[in-house]
Amino acid sequence: MSSGFPGGDSWVGRSTAKIPIQLQFQRMDGGGGGLLKRPLTEMERQQQQLQELYIRTVKQKIIQQTSPISPLSPIDFSAISPDVTTTNAVSSSSSSSCSTRQPVLYGHPNNGNHRFSISASPPPPTSVSPDLETKMKNRLQELERQLLNDDDDEDENQGGGTNNNGSSVVTSGSDWCETMQSLIAPIKPPSPSPTSSSSSISSTSTATARSLRQLLSDAASAISEGNRDAASAILGNLRRSANPRGDPEQRLASYMTSALLSRLSGQIAGSDDFIGSAECLIGTQMLYDASPCFKLGFLAANHVILEATKAQSKIHIVDFDIGRGRQYAALLHSLKQQRRPAPSSIRITAAVVSDLPQSSTPDGLKEVGNLLVGLGERLGVAVRFNVVRCRTSELDRKAIGCGGDDNDDEAVAVSFAYGLQKVADESVSTENPRDELLRRVKREIRPEVVVLMEQDLNTNTAPFAARFGEVMAHVGSVFESLDATMARENPDRARIEECLGRRSHNMVAAEGARRVWRCEVFGKWRARLGMAGFRPRPVEPGVAEWVRARLGSCRVNPGFTFKDDETGGLCFGWRDRVLTFASAWH
Repeated sequence: MSSGFPGGDSWVGRSTAKIPIQLQFQRMDGGGGGLLKRPLTEMERQQQQLQELYIRTVKQKIIQQTSPISPLSPIDFSAISPDVTTTNAVSSSSSSSCSTRQPVLYGHPNNGNHRFSISASPPPPTSVSPDLETKMKNRLQELERQLLNDDDDEDENQGGGTNNNGSSVVTSGSDWCETMQSLIAPIKPPSPSPTSSSSSISSTSTATARSLRQLLSDAASAISEGNRDAASAILGNLRRSANPRGDPEQRLASYMTSALLSRLSGQIAGSDDFIGSAECLIGTQMLYDASPCFKLGFLAANHVILEATKAQSKIHIVDFDIGRGRQYAALLHSLKQQRRPAPSSIRITAAVVSDLPQSSTPDGLKEVGNLLVGLGERLGVAVRFNVVRCRTSELDRKAIGCGGDDNDDEAVAVSFAYGLQKVADESVSTENPRDELLRRVKREIRPEVVVLMEQDLNTNTAPFAARFGEVMAHVGSVFESLDATMARENPDRARIEECLGRRSHNMVAAEGARRVWRCEVFGKWRARLGMAGFRPRPVEPGVAEWVRARLGSCRVNPGFTFKDDETGGLCFGWRDRVLTFASAWH
C-alpha cells in the first residue's frame, strides 16, 4: 500500500511486519478451492485496523522552537477540512497541475485519527498572470518539501529532527506564518506599468527622473543619428519642463530645446538678422558689464596695452570689433588714475573689415566715437577717433592711417575682443579669412602688441553632438554665474540670456556659412597665432596681481576662478570650467 510519502512504502512494510494480522477468508462456494472472498463487514473492519495502525505509527515532525502555529495552539481551521484523505490531497494536487503532492498538515497525536490539510475547495477565480502562477506553484512545492521531508530512520535517530547546528529542519514559525499568510491572502493583480510608444524614448517619460542636461544630450544624439521620432519625443518632454524664467537649468533647457527644435525642423530664420542688430549689441554689452569673466578680461587687456606702450607718447589702438566702446572708456579712466604722465594723444581706429561681421552699425560707430572724444576732453586726454573700411586683402598701415610725419612715433596696438570667433576659417572657405587676417596684421601693420579675448569652447570644427555639448556646458556655466550676480527677476538678465540664447541658436542649428559664431579653445588660437608669426608676450606679474585683487573685491560668489596660464594667457571661469581668456602677443 502506498503511504503517500517519499520512501513511505518501505517504511510501512518494515513497521507492519512486526504486528501479526490474521485475515480470515471464506470460500465463496463453501468448499475447498475456488475464489476466496472476505465478507464486506470484515474487510471494512480490517481496513480500519490498518488505517489506525498507520496513523499511530506515522512519525510526527516536531518543531523544536516556539512557533506561532503550534500543534497545541488554537488555530482557526474554518478553511481546513478534517476529512480530506491522502487520495483527495493527491487528486487535488493533480488538478492544480503541480508535479508534487499538495501539502498535508497533521494534527497532534492526541487528537485522534484526524489529519488536516489545506482545503481543496478553490477560491473564487482571480485573474493571475503566468509569472505569479509560477511563483505560487514554486512556493507550494517548497512548503511541501519542508512539511513532508521524511528522512530515513537512521538520519532521524542521529539528528533528532534537527540539522547539524541544532536548528529545526522544519521552517521557522515566522517563515511558516508568512508563507501561509501569502498563500491564503487574496492575490492582488500587479498595477499596470506605463508603456512607451518606442523603446528608444522609454527612459524619457518624465523630465524630473533624469537631468535636463542629459535629456538635452539624448535629443542631440538622436538628431545626430537621424532618429527624428525619438528626438521629437524627448524635445516635447523638455518643452514641458523648460522655463526661461525658472532656475538656471530650466532657463538653459528652454534655449537649448528651442535650438534643437530649429535644428530638427531645418528652420533657423531670424538667426541671421540677429547679428548686428540693436538687441544683439545691447545684450552683449550687458553681458560684458555683468559678468566678471568678461569684464575683467577687458580690463586686463587695457593694462597689457598700456604696459606695452608706456615708452611711447602716442598710442594708436586698432579695434576690429569695437562694439559700444566701453573697453576704451575704462582705458581712459585708467590713464587718469596712473601716476606716470599720460600719453600726449590716443588714437582709436574702428576697423570694419568685410570678412568680419560687425556688432555696430555705421551710426552706432559714430555715436561711439563722439562718446569717447567727449570723455577724453573731460579727463584731459586728447582722443581721436576714426573708422576704416576695407577688405582683408587691402589691410595695411596706410589703410589704417599709420605713417606720415604726424604718426611715425605712434605705438600701434591691435585688439581682437570676441571678434575673430565670427570670422570664417578653412572649414568654411578655402581662402581661410581667419588666418589671412592674422597674417595681414602681423606682416602689414606690425603692432607692438596684440591682445586677444575669446570664449574658451569649440563650436567651429567639432561634430554636431560634441558641439552641442560644448555650447550647453558653456552657456549653462554662464547662466549659473549670472545667478550669483543678478536677481532672476532682473530685466537686464533676461536680455542677456536672450542674447546668449540667440547665439546658441546659431551655433547649434546652423551649418556652413550661416553658422557665424565659431569659437575655439585657447590652444587652437595659440596655434593659429603661432602660424601667423606671433609669439606669446608674457603678461607682467603686476597685471595678474591686479586681476586677482579686482576679482577678490568684486567676487560675490566663490565660484568665479582665475588662472594665470604659463603661455601668457589669463583664464577666467566659473567653478571648474574656463569661460573666457585674454592673451598678449607680439
